[in-house]
Amino acid sequence: MPRHLIAHLRCFAVVSLLMTCLNTTARGETFVGPIDAEVPGGWWFTGFGGAGFVNVNDTLNPYQGTYDYKVGNTIPNASLPGTNYADFRSFVFALGPAAHGDQPINFSFAFDLPTVIPGDDIFVQLNFFQNGDTSDGGGYVGEYNVKLGSSSGNTVMPGYALFSHGGIIAPALAQYASVRVSANIFTPWSSGAAFFDTISVTTAPSPVPEIDPSSMGSALALFAGVLAFIEQRRRSVARA
Repeated sequence: MPRHLIAHLRCFAVVSLLMTCLNTTARGETFVGPIDAEVPGGWWFTGFGGAGFVNVNDTLNPYQGTYDYKVGNTIPNASLPGTNYADFRSFVFALGPAAHGDQPINFSFAFDLPTVIPGDDIFVQLNFFQNGDTSDGGGYVGEYNVKLGSSSGNTVMPGYALFSHGGIIAPALAQYASVRVSANIFTPWSSGAAFFDTISVTTAPSPVPEIDPSSMGSALALFAGVLAFIEQRRRSVARA
């Protein structure tokens, strides 16, 4: 057997051993915020004007639990921003292991848009900040935005749907974040009420390889068998 082929087989044996012994797993997600309005300490800012309305402790249409977040507007404006608007926004929260973009973020929530006028969108933001010195956050460094309604194809919803997007990387300077949901501020919205619930930001570490003890015995047996085959072929070639 040519020497280069023997070397290749030895490499194959080593790789086979490693692939069998290494079991790639991922640690569970870590919740970083925001604190739900139903939970003590889960404070949220609200604002509205004109025909806009907002209630972070609404009981009309919860996805789960007792409360939902309701925001909306019924009168359009000729231009944005205008006098008919509403929004709610969480206190800033620390990104923990996802700060500085060290781990990817998953942003998820439940939403229900009972009626959507063509062209209307609710605007959802995950905003990033350098510091959390004030409840508003300090040192704005970026955002991740979601348009829900006409842009997402949710023109008529019979009930709640779930939104989830992973792999979001915080800016390099970001250590804090907040969630903001607005009606008729950044995008047109005069379609009435929109409902939200279970708003969550979690970190999702990259998978890490771990030794799987249950496969070690079979891997070593495979490794020994391949090496024995290689040695047998080498001796056969040497005698020939």
